[in-house]
Amino acid sequence: PRGRAGLSFDLGAGSTLWHARQAAIEAERARREAVTAEAATRFLERLFSSALPLDDGDAGMTARDLLKRGAQRARIEFENDPELRFRLLTTIGQNYATMGEDSTAVELFREALSIESAEIGPVTRATTAYQLATSSFLLGRMDEPLVATALDWVGQATHPSALALRSSLLRLRGDIQIISGRYLQGMHDHETAR
Repeated sequence: PRGRAGLSFDLGAGSTLWHARQAAIEAERARREAVTAEAATRFLERLFSSALPLDDGDAGMTARDLLKRGAQRARIEFENDPELRFRLLTTIGQNYATMGEDSTAVELFREALSIESAEIGPVTRATTAYQLATSSFLLGRMDEPLVATALDWVGQATHPSALALRSSLLRLRGDIQIISGRYLQGMHDHETAR
């Protein structure tokens, strides 16, 4: 029979192996993030350098032209890299939303969310869904089911950015409920978001 020392050793070794595995998973995730960031940077450098006027013919390129070109190129250049395509389409959609072009932003956010990849985490999807729901809200469309889905994606994540996202989603759902005549539900979501 094994004594307490043997059991303690087994538990300690098991814990050490689990921590080592978690560290390896995190290291791989960090490596993928670095590769994605580097690819995005190169893409943007090429995109912006292509917008520099070589002669007076391109001098009239607008931010909208550049964003449209960027979305088209992201679809083609990153057809086989769904995570990067997702991130670029989301970023371009954010820029359209910032310019007040919410209908174009909505199209890009929807396209990004339609991309299937295990590499796109649930909180990342929830962030894009929040942006889609917000742009839709500004266009007068109340997409409460999308907000509920985004809240499911955030789940019980405890990272500060996930907690802030959950609060933003609850406030948005509360706004939708209040506008839809469900004042008490909306106020409850607003209180919960605090």
